[in-house]
Formats: sequence, C-alpha cells, structure tokens
Amino acid sequence: MAQRVTFRRRNPCMYKTRGDNSHSELFGFVRNEENQGTKDKRQDSRYTKLLDESITYNARQEEEEEEEKLKEIQDIQTEILTFPSDNTKSNQIKVVKTPGGKLVAQHVKKQATRPKCGDCGIPLPGIATLRPRGYASISKTQKTVSRAYGGSRCANCVKERVVRAFLIEEQKVVKKVLKEAAAKK
Repeated sequence: MAQRVTFRRRNPCMYKTRGDNSHSELFGFVRNEENQGTKDKRQDSRYTKLLDESITYNARQEEEEEEEKLKEIQDIQTEILTFPSDNTKSNQIKVVKTPGGKLVAQHVKKQATRPKCGDCGIPLPGIATLRPRGYASISKTQKTVSRAYGGSRCANCVKERVVRAFLIEEQKVVKKVLKEAAAKK
C-alpha cells in the first residue's frame, strides 16, 4: 500500500485574527479596567502592549511550526520522487524518521510466503521464509528437514505415503499368493 503525502497550506491571514479570541480570558482584566475608566494610562498601555506582544509571538510561533511541517513534507516528497511513481506491489514505500529527525521514504520489499506442503498445503515448519533469491545464500540445513521428502511434504503426509505404499505392497503380495493358489488347483 503506497503512502501518498498530501498537505494543505493554511491561509496566513488566519494568524492575525486568531490571537484576539485565544487571549480574551487571560487578559480580560485589561478590558475591565478600561471599562471602569482607570486614571493610570501607563498601566493600561503596558497591559495592551503585553497583549499585543503575546499575540504576535504566538502567531510567529505557529508560523514557524507550520514552516517546519512543510519542510518535513517537502523532504518526504523529494525522497519519494527518487522511486518510480507506479503504485505496484513491488514499488511500495514507508515513511521512516531518521535519527537526525528527517523523514525519509524507504522502499519496502515484498512479503515472503512460507514454503507449503505439496499435498495438504500447510506451511512447512523448520524452513526459512525468504524471497526466492534469498534461498541461494543460506545453507541446505535451513532449506530442508532431515527426513524423506523434507522441505517438500509435511510429516503427516509423509506418514500417509509410507502407510499407503506398505498397504499397496501387501495387497500385491496377497494377490500373488491367491494367484499361485488358484494355479495349483
């Protein structure tokens, strides 16, 4: 499953109006003093200046956070462009955060399927699960099980084959004995 990175850039005008509502509870006393008609103009101007500074600081901080997010997204997009753009099974990516704090798109290999029994189809225990090319680089002991049909058939199917072969041989012997008995008469 391919990850598509999409983003929307916020309207910069939002930052100017956002501060008025967010600080109304915090600096509500400024408006109260203005309504009461206090005489100390220096104190009023100091509070309004503090209010304006906090609003602009918060707006600036939000803009910086937004820019950092955009930079991260742009980093992802530049990394994604290095891979072919087709959304196929063999061309999947995942986004990983590196120790440096950078987001990078990594190529994901296809999931390997376990080898299955040729008769009943259950996954064979004791055999490594790899992509086909990976079996060339591992030892024979990791690819097989030390038994007849090891690595091809499960233990129950081998047991059934042994019993079936034994019964067929016994049946042949019985037929041969009956044929000889019939020939003597």
